[in-house]
Amino acid sequence: MKYIIFLSFLLFIPVSSQAQIHLEPYGSLGGSYSSSSSSRPLFMSYALGGRIGYHFLSMAAGVDLFWTHYSTGASSTRSHHLEIHRGVTGDRGFSQAGKTVSLNYSQLSSPFQPFAIGAFVSVDLPFIFNVYGTLFYTFGDKNQVQHQGGGIKAGVSYLSSFYVQLNLELQYAYYRCTEQARCSANFSVISALLSLSIPIPSHIFGFGGVSSSSESTEEEVTGINEPHW
Repeated sequence: MKYIIFLSFLLFIPVSSQAQIHLEPYGSLGGSYSSSSSSRPLFMSYALGGRIGYHFLSMAAGVDLFWTHYSTGASSTRSHHLEIHRGVTGDRGFSQAGKTVSLNYSQLSSPFQPFAIGAFVSVDLPFIFNVYGTLFYTFGDKNQVQHQGGGIKAGVSYLSSFYVQLNLELQYAYYRCTEQARCSANFSVISALLSLSIPIPSHIFGFGGVSSSSESTEEEVTGINEPHW
């Protein structure tokens, strides 16, 4: 998976001189549920991240980096009769109807917070709309929960007159125990997120399309070779 993302990023390096730098920080908020529980309890999730890559004509592609926070809260946990128990290894988790929801330790005090990196592609549509998708890989957690995995997310965007982009996004992620982990089971999460992003024009940072230098060079050469009447 890591090699696929790396190779995808290399393929996204523009071969055309008209490509622009694409930089888009974003923040997301929404609801999620875990498929590892029979009652599928809802819980809150939010994410912070950014997309960086290249924009050419009506398409953009590059790398998507983001951090996600999953948390049920005390009231949500009790409403689904989840009981905290001590496992054989001494770790703590959730247990419901004989099944273990493997978010490792009580979410009352320690939410699940994975980091992820992925490759994204977006396509501009008429009437200031945009669709995008990301294939990502998760590689850790702020609280050192021993899960790794990956997933996919897709969304549709609307660009307002204030250069702020409103995104509606669906995300599927799966997490599995690593070989060195003491967690009890694998699980997956489905999320519906509403996010705001700000596509930053590349000329703000002093770099735009690579075409400007080549075009100016051609103009200079043309100006030298052609006589002025």
